[in-house]
Amino acid sequence: PLHAMLKPMPPSPTNGGTGHVLPEERARASFDIDALKRLMGGTERQAAIDSLKGLFCGPPFDDAHMDDFRSYRDLFEKQVERAVEATKILRASPEFRKLHAVERKVNMADLFATGSLGIHFIAFLPYLETQSNEEQKKKWLSGARQLEYIGAYAQTELGHGSNVRALETLATFDPDTDEFVIHSPTPLSRIQKGAKEQGDDHFPTK
Repeated sequence: PLHAMLKPMPPSPTNGGTGHVLPEERARASFDIDALKRLMGGTERQAAIDSLKGLFCGPPFDDAHMDDFRSYRDLFEKQVERAVEATKILRASPEFRKLHAVERKVNMADLFATGSLGIHFIAFLPYLETQSNEEQKKKWLSGARQLEYIGAYAQTELGHGSNVRALETLATFDPDTDEFVIHSPTPLSRIQKGAKEQGDDHFPTK
């Protein structure tokens, strides 16, 4: 098979020496990962997913198997096209909004290749739901669920992405000033607070 012929990419030079850990742990699994996913989700969740899949049949959702062969620009444009159509479906289907935005039984990624839109649902929206006070929820939550705006969750440095172990920035508490002194020793360790997923425009940072 093709996947057996492909060689894994070498670890990134900024991975902090941990680039091998995740692939090794996945390879050591002694169980069927997909079966575990079904078990954890339960039959009720799978039934909810199945009830909505018909909304995402046909273009532009039916060609995700070609994404690996697209140029960066073409893939971005395809993800935007899918995001636009998914937004229309979300706004037009009360049942979808109920299962996805309110009951949280269905994720966007269960239904189509979300691309950068996925971060809105797996990070930005849960952040609003769990970390906001009632006043903030009243102002922001409904609009976020209706995709009136799209957000992201940014927690990284310029050179290290999601590899938290490789972060270089030091935060040292100064008791004299009751403040934290932030020291980023290299250009790649600068905090990327404004880092944006493609098309995202709101950024709760941590």
